[in-house]
Amino acid sequence: MAAILGGVQLAAMLDDPPDLPEPKSGFCPAQRNGTARAGTLYEETSAPYEGQGPHPVDVVPADSAVQRVELPRAWRPGADDAPPKAQLVACVYQNTAYGTNERQCLYSHLPSSLTYSLSDTSDLGAGAVKVTLLKTSYAVRVYQAKTARPVGSFDMPGAASCPARYKADSGGIIAQEPDPERLRVGLRPYVLK
Repeated sequence: MAAILGGVQLAAMLDDPPDLPEPKSGFCPAQRNGTARAGTLYEETSAPYEGQGPHPVDVVPADSAVQRVELPRAWRPGADDAPPKAQLVACVYQNTAYGTNERQCLYSHLPSSLTYSLSDTSDLGAGAVKVTLLKTSYAVRVYQAKTARPVGSFDMPGAASCPARYKADSGGIIAQEPDPERLRVGLRPYVLK
């Protein structure tokens, strides 16, 4: 492109914008036995999976059935790609939600919300609801963050406790969340290697 500005000809080249890496959210395969996606931001921002542990692990709910998963602070990567950098990614999939009822959970309605919070009382006041907790299991696939290479996998049961929140449109049933202690036990050999 050329432009004339005040009698002086200026020339400039228009380059195509650089290809940006895929977001981290696209890393986990859609199917639990699939291949993790290379070329995501993990490739640019992660540290190699090498040396002494602990190796920070980013736990990613790979499908919408998985809500939140907690890890010990020393195992988590820094916020917004700050150190320590993720070296592992654990993709968590809901394996099965069995038809067997684990127990009943009682939730109280949160004002101005479609969400209910766990209630510690057996009193069903106005707006409170009983929800059936279904027995659930999870598959966890562990990958190197930088290379997307598989490192290992394990299965685990859901937590016996009721989830802290329940969405009003969930139809009176809720699946067990991943058991944080079992997740830590399953990840320990990879994180502390």
